[in-house]
Amino acid sequence: MSTTWPWPDNPGYVSLVTCTFMSITWRWSKRRSTIGYRLICLGALARLPPSRIQRSGNVSNSAHVMINMRYPMAGLLVFSFAGFAVAAESATFEVASVRPAAPEEAGWGGMTKVNGGLGTSDPEQIAYTNISLLNIFLRAYDVNTYQVSGPAWFDAPDARYDIVARIPPGATKEQFKAMLQNLLAERFRLTLHHESKEFQVYELVVGKNGLKLKETTMAAPSATAPALTPGVPPKLDQNGFPQLDRPGMMTLNTADGKAHLTAKAQPISMLVNLLGIMLHSPVADKTGLQGKYDFMLEYAPDGGLGQDDSLPNFATAVQEQLGLKLDRKKAPLDFLVIDRVERVPTEN
Repeated sequence: MSTTWPWPDNPGYVSLVTCTFMSITWRWSKRRSTIGYRLICLGALARLPPSRIQRSGNVSNSAHVMINMRYPMAGLLVFSFAGFAVAAESATFEVASVRPAAPEEAGWGGMTKVNGGLGTSDPEQIAYTNISLLNIFLRAYDVNTYQVSGPAWFDAPDARYDIVARIPPGATKEQFKAMLQNLLAERFRLTLHHESKEFQVYELVVGKNGLKLKETTMAAPSATAPALTPGVPPKLDQNGFPQLDRPGMMTLNTADGKAHLTAKAQPISMLVNLLGIMLHSPVADKTGLQGKYDFMLEYAPDGGLGQDDSLPNFATAVQEQLGLKLDRKKAPLDFLVIDRVERVPTEN
């Protein structure tokens, strides 16, 4: 069967022209998406009266009736969704400079610095200094290290970059992540594919013996509070724990193999994030705790779950010293496999 397209005086003609124009534009930009392309075409077809479209072997009868007879606005909705996909795909920084980090910054002694960005006093510019591509990748795709498979140099200390980018005014967090993704694709030729992989996951719950956390009484620091001085060691209490005079979290590793963590006015989400890093596995918050808490932990640095040591590892310390519990489970998660990425970025 064939499809009869409308004449110019038909209301569906505008949609057809829009569909054709967007298809050509997508081909020209070499970013054509099969799914998005089909959605755009369905959007155009949905605008046409049933009398102007003959059923085709490519469109089922039920789909034809649903789009044209029962839901005349469906085409507009689908068309809008496809347009959003185009906008997300084309999100780019206004200007971006990407350079390998200076030799004196790269290496194990170099520190990664981030200045500006959304939510700061300079939301329209972001500057990364001595940052690895893995770090940028995790920010761009909002995943953890255990969900990524890439080349060995992806987080190497001698493969670091300085990136400065201008962010369009009013950009959202989702748009910012799309900009980072496009930066990786354009400047480092990064391509990837998604897989589903089964992971050991954990759920953090309140232990059967009750919670040992206490809600904070600390208020947010005033605008006149003195700023912290970088490089100045914190004051310690009689047990060797860092002392904090404002909301935050600090860990101090001592020469005798102990780690002391002090947290003031922190949500449970901060603890959940730390557990995920320590365990290299996803951790879900099932505690139901909504407040902010003060707590301290003493544990063996770099310990793994279940390790038999004179001091508990971080995960065990959380369970024993804070009255929480980790339940193990298996669950499928999105896993990103990097197919190609170039170590040397294209020129600015």
